[in-house]
Amino acid sequence: MPIPRLAFLVLLAVAQFSCESSIDSEEASVISTYVDSNLKKLFDHVEFKDKPLAVIYVGSVTSGFQPRWQHYFAELGQAVRPDAAESFLRRNDREYAVNPHLSFSLPHRIIPEAKAKRILKQEGWGSFYREYPASHGIIWFSRVGFDRGRVQALLYFSNHWQSGAAEGWLVLMKKEHGAWHEAGCKMIWIS
Repeated sequence: MPIPRLAFLVLLAVAQFSCESSIDSEEASVISTYVDSNLKKLFDHVEFKDKPLAVIYVGSVTSGFQPRWQHYFAELGQAVRPDAAESFLRRNDREYAVNPHLSFSLPHRIIPEAKAKRILKQEGWGSFYREYPASHGIIWFSRVGFDRGRVQALLYFSNHWQSGAAEGWLVLMKKEHGAWHEAGCKMIWIS
């Protein structure tokens, strides 16, 4: 009977790896909750005072979190659980495709990463706003790291809205009574 047991263990390992490398609906819930509850903070920049936010533009791949920023975990206002921190760092070891389960209170469009890089590095923001006139910029976010009980979550988020204007945030979310809410937030860079 060693063959069936070995086959079972291999299948279990593959299933666990697949779960870790795919983005699930709970991650989408954390991201959506954060964005929807912070629309004004994230998108209400002086450049757009006469232009209502109608569409959220999202980069097509997740944003990487730099391990050197780990010291900001301590500045989130609440203790980050070690398993949440470990999960967050492990899940952000590379870029992933954006979660297909995402939805926000406003419509959103996915900007292919190659197009975003081309516009931002070669063509400039004027080109971007000509192609996407309803936009207030582009947002990127990391994978979400969870504690074992999935009641604490870490998220890295950045938004870019014109040449040289961008911010990066580390966010701690907490689940209470079945709903996610922000428990702490720290700006970790601005340009």
